[in-house]
Amino acid sequence: MLSISSFRVCFLSDTGAIPPESCIFAQLLNLTAVVVGATVYVRYRHVRETCMDRPKILIANKVSLVLGLLAALGVSMVGNFQETNVLVVHLIGAILAFGIGTVYCWLTSALSYKMCPSVSSRLTCHIRVLISSFTSVAFIITFTLDGIAKRYFHGNDPRKWYPSDGGWSEHLVSTVSEWLMAIAMLMFFLTFVGEFKSIHVGEPPLVIIVSESTSTNSHDSAASYGACRRTSVTA
Repeated sequence: MLSISSFRVCFLSDTGAIPPESCIFAQLLNLTAVVVGATVYVRYRHVRETCMDRPKILIANKVSLVLGLLAALGVSMVGNFQETNVLVVHLIGAILAFGIGTVYCWLTSALSYKMCPSVSSRLTCHIRVLISSFTSVAFIITFTLDGIAKRYFHGNDPRKWYPSDGGWSEHLVSTVSEWLMAIAMLMFFLTFVGEFKSIHVGEPPLVIIVSESTSTNSHDSAASYGACRRTSVTA
C-alpha cells in the first residue's frame, strides 16, 4: 500500500537543474517572462488610458508596471541561472518572481477596486484579492518551511529528498506550496482576459529621424538611382 511518503516531491527549480531538462526549463521560462512582461505592459496602458484624469491611480499604475517587469525579469533569472550553477542569482530571481510578483498582484487588485465597475467587475476584484491572499500565504510557507527543512536535512542531495533524510514533512509542505503559488499567479493573469477583450493592440509606430546630412545623402542617392535608370533605358 502506497503512502504519501513513498513519493519524492521536488521544487519547480529541481525539475530543470541539469541538462537537458535545464535547457528546456530555461527556454520555457524565458518565453513565460516575455508573455508576463507584455501582459504587464498592456495592463499598464489599459489603466493609463482609462484613468487619464486620476493622478493617484496613474502613479500607482507606474509603480505596478515596474513591479510587474521586475517579476518578469525574475522568471527569466530563475530559468537561466539554475540552482546547481549560480544559487545566489537563482534565489534572487525566485524572490523577484514570487515576492515582487505577489506585491504586483496586491497593487493590481487595489487598482481594480478603484476602477470598479467601469473597467473591472466586482467579482473580478474579489477573485484577485483571493488569489493575492493565497499567493502571500503560500510565499511565506514556501520560504519559511524550506529553511526549517534544510536545518533537519542530513541526506546527500537536497534535490533528491527522501523521508529518511530528515525534515521531510516541512519539505513536502514547502514544495507543494510553491507549485500552488505558481499556479495561482498564472490564474491571476488569466483574470485579465475579460478586460483585454475590449483592447486592440496594433503594430508599434516606427519613427525615422532624418538629419540634414541624411537628407542630403538621400537626395544624392535618389539622383544617382534616377541616373542609373535613365542609363539603363538608353542602353
